[in-house]
Amino acid sequence: MKADEVLRVPLWDEAALAQKLPPPREPALAKQMTLEKLGRANLARLGNIESISINALVSAALIRAHVRAGDPVPLYFYPVDLRDCVAPPVAPTEATNLLSNAWFGDVEIGPDLVTLARKIHVQFDRDLADGTIHRTRVRNEPTKLLADKSFGGAIHATQLGRIRVPRLPGNLVVDDITSSHASALGPAIYTFLYGREVSVYTIDSLNQRLRVGFLAGSYEKSDELLAYIEDELTAAIDARI
Repeated sequence: MKADEVLRVPLWDEAALAQKLPPPREPALAKQMTLEKLGRANLARLGNIESISINALVSAALIRAHVRAGDPVPLYFYPVDLRDCVAPPVAPTEATNLLSNAWFGDVEIGPDLVTLARKIHVQFDRDLADGTIHRTRVRNEPTKLLADKSFGGAIHATQLGRIRVPRLPGNLVVDDITSSHASALGPAIYTFLYGREVSVYTIDSLNQRLRVGFLAGSYEKSDELLAYIEDELTAAIDARI
């Protein structure tokens, strides 16, 4: 798909949406969990063995964690940087609207994490190849999935990749970096746009440590959900490495 068809379409009028949403709470920092036990290297090794991306493995863990916590199977969506997915490629500073969403919905989550992760990985490759992800950026939503009553809530997860700490003066040391919500409207924007409660996560790596951050959703269940995420990933590694 041509770059001009994708990268110059506004997502929404945030000023207009602000009139329809309740005032946001104070910006909340993500509740971070560092996956010390399993290690990023082991997860990368599992991905290499199964030919599945780390993003798909963690995505599957998020979905399965919510099901284990008693939630209906959720829809799952996550941003994709389109700069490398259009022809010709777009340089880092040559786009403003550079993100699209990839969506996944399957009520059959399978017997284990790897089975579900493979489904996510395969669908991503297929949707990227046929332009579905690019068109989602233009239309902003997958109507059929959102209309499907088989799914309960939804999960939105942003894969931030490896966080690089900039060079700092003197003895200044960055001990931690924590995500917060990017929109002034807060997480309520997702509920408004997609008509269901949305749990918001971040996935990143800092100092070679894989981290998952719970940013919005059912805060009373956040500790339980993060524990299930770690348990799902640990069990998959123990079973296959």
